[in-house]
Amino acid sequence: MKHYIDENKQLHGIGEATDIDGDQSFLVKDTWTLLTDEEFQAAIVPAPIQITSITMRQARLALLAHNKLSDVQTTIDSLSSPMKEQAQIEWEYASDVDINNPLIVQLMGSLGFAETTLGDLFNEAALL
Repeated sequence: MKHYIDENKQLHGIGEATDIDGDQSFLVKDTWTLLTDEEFQAAIVPAPIQITSITMRQARLALLAHNKLSDVQTTIDSLSSPMKEQAQIEWEYASDVDINNPLIVQLMGSLGFAETTLGDLFNEAALL
């Protein structure tokens, strides 16, 4: 089977069908691109899902697993007002943690999680 991709990133598979002369070109549009087997395999693998929100329970369990839970309060205490109070309220009362919250990004950076590893932490926490 030959595999093609169109201008809309839609995949198309062409089997053994041919015309009377053995030609398959009538089945393929000019805007389609023939894919190698490797390109086809890469195209059918779904993109990894990025978790963007976790519960506070999941966040705390993930931080505990990374031996960072006890560092959170120290990190919050090191902030200046009014960010310190805002962080304390978030830590004590938020039910969810959003990966795009600038305060979360800052706190997690202070705890040693880069933006790239922050996504991994959220994916890990989502399984807890």
